Amino acid sequence: PIASLACAKQALFLGVGVAVMIVGMTIPAAVLQRYSILVYAAGLVLLLLVSQFGIVVNGSRRWLNLGAFNLQPAELMKMG
Repeated sequence: PIASLACAKQALFLGVGVAVMIVGMTIPAAVLQRYSILVYAAGLVLLLLVSQFGIVVNGSRRWLNLGAFNLQPAELMKMG
């Protein structure tokens, strides 16, 4: 039962990841460039929030707990 739950969770994350990838591929580069400063600023704010409210995983404070999932703002900064 636990293994099937883990598989279902991974399948859900795979589906969401593929959907986000497809949406991201359809956005023209000019639009991404136009909003890059906004993405960068939002990433900086999220990194500041991690320093205050982030959860510790394996001894490192890198994640924000958003209820249903955890977010690692460093990944957003890569795009910004």
